[in-house]
Amino acid sequence: MSIEHNPQSDSDPQANQTEETQKHLDLVRFQQTAPDTMVVAAPHEEAVSAVREQLGELRTELVEGLESREEGLHIERARDFLRSMGLRADAEILVLDDNDFEEFSARWEQSFGGFHDAEGAYTPGANVIAVHRNQELEEQFGPDIIEYMLVHELAHASPEQEVYSYTVSGNQEDITVRAGLGRTGQTFTSPSDPDTIRGGYIEEAFADVIAQLYARNVLHREHGFALSDEPGIVQTPGGPIELPADYLLGEHAGKQAVASLGLHFLLEQNPTLMDSLVKARREPRGLQEVATKIGQLGRKAGQPDLYRQMTMTNYDAASFTAMTRTIVDLLSPATAAQWDEEYSDLEEFIAVDEDDEHQQGTIKQPTPEETAAMRAMYEQYTKKDSRPPEVRLQQATSRIASLERDATGRELTSYEQIIMADSIRQRDRAQAELKDGDQRAA
Repeated sequence: MSIEHNPQSDSDPQANQTEETQKHLDLVRFQQTAPDTMVVAAPHEEAVSAVREQLGELRTELVEGLESREEGLHIERARDFLRSMGLRADAEILVLDDNDFEEFSARWEQSFGGFHDAEGAYTPGANVIAVHRNQELEEQFGPDIIEYMLVHELAHASPEQEVYSYTVSGNQEDITVRAGLGRTGQTFTSPSDPDTIRGGYIEEAFADVIAQLYARNVLHREHGFALSDEPGIVQTPGGPIELPADYLLGEHAGKQAVASLGLHFLLEQNPTLMDSLVKARREPRGLQEVATKIGQLGRKAGQPDLYRQMTMTNYDAASFTAMTRTIVDLLSPATAAQWDEEYSDLEEFIAVDEDDEHQQGTIKQPTPEETAAMRAMYEQYTKKDSRPPEVRLQQATSRIASLERDATGRELTSYEQIIMADSIRQRDRAQAELKDGDQRAA
């Protein structure tokens, strides 16, 4: 995406933003992780203000009269663990007993139209997390299991940027708030629908990896919350998946654990992806890095749209397991072949979120309406930059230098970060084009 921007306005960018420039900039920010079938732009400030006011009222309604029961839990230890990884950890925490959690779930459903996680929830924009103090689980595993779930939800609540987006999917228009690496299905003009969640696979995988690290390194639970050290085998249309013991909860697994196994295989191929995932909680450039690194791994394995597939994976257990098997097939075919051979005669498999009402086992594909809407919006707000790469390289380099000079002794503003990220991308692209041209000439 190319952005027309006057370098002379860098010293005071906010004062010179036109509505069209703002649309360009917001598309840069949001399209870094939005699927290419979802039209994403910035809502008007008046709409954002209205949504923020609504979220404030929602927060009050969600928490009113509920008592957080934190006795025996190391809340600050959990917060400190996230901070040690460079993650924000200041969300309001509610640890709720059976009755209060049932009430919280009912309030959530009344506001959003659905409650998709039986044991915990993060409310984007309101900065509140709720965890069910499940007595049955606590009797089985002790308070460690509650802290584990708490860290998972804290990881969801770790983004430092409050990002709202105006989205168009077919004929449906909504204002939504991002939740880390995903765009939530919680909208403000229509009921929540798990089929509208985008990026949920990556977001759940990230949160569960953080929780697993907490279980191993802080709680010192070598096998997590499994009943033995034996792996669990999950069946998918593409073949079996072997889940190590520390990915299990008792005798079953959650879809987030299955997603985290997929992320594990990605991290094995490129460990720096974890740095980008953490960075993505703080700045737009991190979001772009995540997309780029996963895309590189996919292209290397012959699947250039791997990142898009991951973002379009439906928010249900069957789809998560199918996506994880796809990742293993691509990045570690020898492991997939070993699983196929070892478990070919296996007849019993562990359950993954067996109470999930939305199991479909598919990766959602765009409708013609979504594709047409995306193309129309993209063409409206972007222009193909046909200038020679030498010219684009010079302008991008000059813009980067100007931003660095203006920001001496201070951090870049969010606006400047967007410009910087796009300028670096344009510079790198121009350099790559020049290098390819030199190689062809030689």
